[in-house]
Amino acid sequence: NIKLGQIYRWEKKVDNSKSYMKCNTMTNGYSYKAKVVANIGGGTRKDVGSPTYDFVTGTTRRMTNYVMEKGYRAAAIKANAGINIKETTATGVWSPDSYQG
Repeated sequence: NIKLGQIYRWEKKVDNSKSYMKCNTMTNGYSYKAKVVANIGGGTRKDVGSPTYDFVTGTTRRMTNYVMEKGYRAAAIKANAGINIKETTATGVWSPDSYQG
């Protein structure tokens, strides 16, 4: 599950390719916004200027990110539900590298 309003688990990057994310389900037809951030160690994440993407059920994206370009080697997902959504759950998958550019 993608934990909205939180930083989703970090993964090591192996190249500067785009990250991959797919939303399999989203409760109540809601949407969420997600971006790739850097994991800088000790549980600390840093915004590296990566763009934010919208997701609904069935959305698949290759997400531009600047983790390696900024000198970091691990990435995480920051995801937030829309305004006024108190509680929702999304399921899906993500990878820090797409291996396809």
